[in-house]
Amino acid sequence: MVEVNLKNCDDPLQQIKDCLVIIKEIDNELSLNKPELIIDLTNLEWILPCSALLLSDKISQVNKTGQNIVFKEPLNKSVKNYLSIVGFPFGKEGSSLTYMPIHHFSINERKESQK
Repeated sequence: MVEVNLKNCDDPLQQIKDCLVIIKEIDNELSLNKPELIIDLTNLEWILPCSALLLSDKISQVNKTGQNIVFKEPLNKSVKNYLSIVGFPFGKEGSSLTYMPIHHFSINERKESQK
């Protein structure tokens, strides 16, 4: 099982570093030849788009090999909703857009919007 734990911050470089560690853990799990790869997102409290994209790419690569992947969804409803909206991890079908607009996310903005 690979637990996805990212620092709860607005620093893209920190989350990217965390993602690289997670990607290495995924590779380590795959090397054990288990019948399924479990990706545990339950404790994920915040994810930046760059981090979601990195993890999505790795998971999609693994999926193309035919490996069975099981996801444990985030307990945080906001994170769960966001990941669903962006189509994590395999993308969304049915959109004619070939681009995604840039949007700067912030923990502080999220806290303000919750008020």
